[in-house]
Amino acid sequence: MSPAQIQNIREIREKQLEEKQTEQNIRKTMDKQWDDERIRQAKTLTLMERSEARQRREQQKSLIEENRRLAKEQAAKINYIDHEVYTNPPTRAYFNQFNTTSR
Repeated sequence: MSPAQIQNIREIREKQLEEKQTEQNIRKTMDKQWDDERIRQAKTLTLMERSEARQRREQQKSLIEENRRLAKEQAAKINYIDHEVYTNPPTRAYFNQFNTTSR
């Protein structure tokens, strides 16, 4: 081989190495971008999950408060009925007035 051919082969080889290095750099850049995107999505998902968990806790808390309020309301109503409405229970004399005659 002549020195010109050897030089030509070296130049082609160097060019191929540069192209390969460029491709590797591009691939690394793209991989980093994808990794950054995955990290961003994971953070977003985590924030959404925390927000949903917070909302569920708040709903549970409001449901508990509503149930307590309804329980107090029901207890007050039962207390009113027991102590105000039914204060005069029927006696035996009340029941004895029925079925005393035949038709």
